[in-house]
Amino acid sequence: MKTPKVSVIIPVYNTSKFLKKCLDSIVNQTMSDIQIIIINDNSPDLEDHEICKYYDENDQRIIYIKHDTNCGLGGARNTGLRIASGEYIWFVDSDDFIDTNSCEFLHKLASEENVDIVAFSATSHVNGSLNLAQHGYYHYWRDKPVLDQIFTGKKFIEIALSCESFHVSACLHLFRSSLVNRFKFRENVFHEDTDLVPIIIHNACSVYCTEYAPYYRLLREDSITQREYNEKVIVDRLLSIKSLFEFAAGLSLEEDNPLAYYIYNAFLYAKEIYFGYENKSDLTEDLFNCLCDQYDNSVILKRGRSLQSSYQNAYTSGEYAKLKEELGNTKMAYAHLKKELDTIKLSFLWKIAEPIKYFKGKLKK
Repeated sequence: MKTPKVSVIIPVYNTSKFLKKCLDSIVNQTMSDIQIIIINDNSPDLEDHEICKYYDENDQRIIYIKHDTNCGLGGARNTGLRIASGEYIWFVDSDDFIDTNSCEFLHKLASEENVDIVAFSATSHVNGSLNLAQHGYYHYWRDKPVLDQIFTGKKFIEIALSCESFHVSACLHLFRSSLVNRFKFRENVFHEDTDLVPIIIHNACSVYCTEYAPYYRLLREDSITQREYNEKVIVDRLLSIKSLFEFAAGLSLEEDNPLAYYIYNAFLYAKEIYFGYENKSDLTEDLFNCLCDQYDNSVILKRGRSLQSSYQNAYTSGEYAKLKEELGNTKMAYAHLKKELDTIKLSFLWKIAEPIKYFKGKLKK
């Protein structure tokens, strides 16, 4: 059996209102050689099942799995990964949708550049209306020095952090399957991306970033990614930090490893959320105190802290500005040359020369 070029994994939970638009954008891809894996994470919305079942019965590329128990977004993605057989993996949330040519474009880019990961941007939409500014999804990588170049995963994290543009949504990366299958998402938690995606990128041999924005992210009140903080969100955030520390402990983190800086900032953010929430349970306080006792004076945090000034200096001083200026100059030079070429093609001499060249070619034959 031929290996699919891309396996698209779609976890489904209480999204019947948006599900058809999501699935239509995937089944109607210009590249037909894809595998579509739908995971119904024991959704209480019965219409979710009916919609998934209909698409499954009408498209042989679809594999439909229904969980008996709810495992969360991470658990549904893990189920999809166990089944996926494509060269590359793309996670798409069931209330979002994608450009119909995006699988073809991203796979071609990944294959031609022979990279482990392609990173890209998204467009926000609210009730069908596109909103480019809100949440900054559209500007994830726009005009950043990581664009249109190949980096190791570690170098990619370093440059993205130095220009304050490191984003960890799994949906905004096309992953080589042999890379992502080495890892598992945490199950039944919020923010399952915040620890695993940086770890996956850190392990990548090659990352390519494009300003292409094929992903349309829905902003809605009850969305998992838009929820207000509650105690479970805080606990899951703390467990995410614990997972990052445990991963880093197995590495020989050299002094300038950007992952240490990411962990340092993630821990600061978790502390900010923790202290901003009242009425915490004893168990949550115990978890927080345990993490602080174990990691506050760790080598990882010390290295992350030491990198803070150098990363901020790179952003505020001339380095980032210089890279951005060089990128701008290159684009301007290209535009200037294109304009000159267009002018030449419209010129009188060009119009005379082209027919002469054509007839000379005919005479030689």
